[in-house]
Amino acid sequence: MKKYRTLWLLFWNFVKISSVSVGGGLTMIPLIEKYFTPPHGDLTPEDIVDTVAFGQSMPGIIAVNMSGFIGMRLAGVAGAVAASFGVIIVPFLLIMFVASLMSYIAGPMADNAFAGVRAGVSALILNSAIKMSRTICKNRLAV
Repeated sequence: MKKYRTLWLLFWNFVKISSVSVGGGLTMIPLIEKYFTPPHGDLTPEDIVDTVAFGQSMPGIIAVNMSGFIGMRLAGVAGAVAASFGVIIVPFLLIMFVASLMSYIAGPMADNAFAGVRAGVSALILNSAIKMSRTICKNRLAV
């Protein structure tokens, strides 16, 4: 029974993360830290750095790679599937919805909205880089 609860939590946490992290895998890092490091989870900051390194080094979508890595680490293959499906489902549905409306919302207002989103995504990525550098850069050789 505990295994099913773990799978559900992996799926649900990644649904929540992917529903608010616009901009891809790197913008997910602060939320992954929130949901999967103490007091809510078992991963350490070093595990998060490993997750990001794995996600970027493997071919494919960084968000799916990171979620699959965390799912595999916490609940095996079933956890990787549950976490990956959780991170995919919301963007898939949103893209389908926006694509069906794109001919109605295209124009300067939509362009300005996307420019604002790009600025927010840049800030989130910078914030993640600063946090991870604190974990990685512990001595001169690491810097």
